Amino acid sequence: MKQNPDFPGSGIPVFLLMSLLVLAISCKKPDDSKNNPKTLASVSTSPVTNIGEYSAVGGGNVTKTGNDNVTARGVCWSTSPEPNLMDPHTTDGTGSGVFSSNLINLIPGTPYYVRAYATNNQGTAYGAQVQFTSEGNNTLPQLSTSQPANVTVNTADLGGHISSAGTSPVTDRGICWALFANPTIQDNKISCGSDTGSFTATITSLASNTPYFTRAYATNLSGTAYGNEIQFTTGGGTGTSCPGMATFVDTRDGQVYPTVQIGSQCWMKKNLNIGSVIEIHVDQDPTTYQKWCYGNVSGNCDIYGGLYQWDEIMQGSTQIGIQGICPDGWHIPTDGEFATLTYYLGGYDQSGEKMKEAGFIHWDPPNTGANDSSGFSALPGGYRYSAADSLTYGIRQYGYFWTSSGTQGNVVWVRLFSFNTGVQERTALFHLDGGSLRCIKNQ
Repeated sequence: MKQNPDFPGSGIPVFLLMSLLVLAISCKKPDDSKNNPKTLASVSTSPVTNIGEYSAVGGGNVTKTGNDNVTARGVCWSTSPEPNLMDPHTTDGTGSGVFSSNLINLIPGTPYYVRAYATNNQGTAYGAQVQFTSEGNNTLPQLSTSQPANVTVNTADLGGHISSAGTSPVTDRGICWALFANPTIQDNKISCGSDTGSFTATITSLASNTPYFTRAYATNLSGTAYGNEIQFTTGGGTGTSCPGMATFVDTRDGQVYPTVQIGSQCWMKKNLNIGSVIEIHVDQDPTTYQKWCYGNVSGNCDIYGGLYQWDEIMQGSTQIGIQGICPDGWHIPTDGEFATLTYYLGGYDQSGEKMKEAGFIHWDPPNTGANDSSGFSALPGGYRYSAADSLTYGIRQYGYFWTSSGTQGNVVWVRLFSFNTGVQERTALFHLDGGSLRCIKNQ
């Protein structure tokens, strides 16, 4: 045979070589990964049957394996929608097909959500969600509120007793309290664990001489239950009510003021709050009763009393110790009367903490040193600053209290209580500024 010039010495015809090459190409194995990619499995969730108080039967059907091995399948359930493998679940074999699952440790009378699942190397697929409710009644915990104990000026021991957890375990328990009836866990609260039986907690930073409402609470999967409501009142420090006059009514507007006896003096225990409300940028008319409410918010007057200019509280007079805007039988304290009070309580360095209301209900932290042992219960109503566009500043931080004693010109002595010191300060405000007022009873 004549040799192929293109392949010297091969002795193989060209057409034969070409045929072998075509055959080799045509016999190459196809790439299955391109034609049959691996995906998550497909699974459906079966209806739940045989529902009891504590168990039920569910299941599913793995209809497609996703071109991969299904290594686990089952159902998962929860009291919240879209349960997953982080929730209670079963493992019911491998592979495709129909399977059955036993749901256990259910809570009677509780709605549940169920989904079947199937896991392969690509991840976990879930079926559609179905719902059912276990048989029986789901009940809240039963509990009572304990009588407050060891009530002081600003603390109290509160507690409760859980006699029954209900149809599911107690997940939280504790005490809630407020200045109004029917307090809830949305108000002030402290948690005391998650068991039944008795529990107590010491509540701190309460306001002195103040009525509070409290209830014990306990939570299970059914919700939150509350014990009976109990009212208690914190102590008022060493200062007691004025003899024969725990409170008095201002007949001009019907407002009620508690009193406190400190040494030989009888003081208002609340800031004065008489007068019609006007805008803070408008000066007050000393021929009538007018007041500012901090930030032009009337609710601030209900808590901290009104803010007044000096001419307003003096009703146009400059006489020291005048009745001014105070009720009959009371007058505006002089600088000297404030000095008597201050030194009775140990001087400026010590008296501030003894006169400030304790806690953080009305004061910003840290409310340094405040214990209100005197019962004066000074409040931080802020002030109106006439030199800065007549705006109000410092509520919950500073309380400026007028005296009837001028210094010189248009400046007047005041007493200042601050959130960041226990010292009472003797300082001054201008006539057109705004401060708070405590009246003192005539002797």
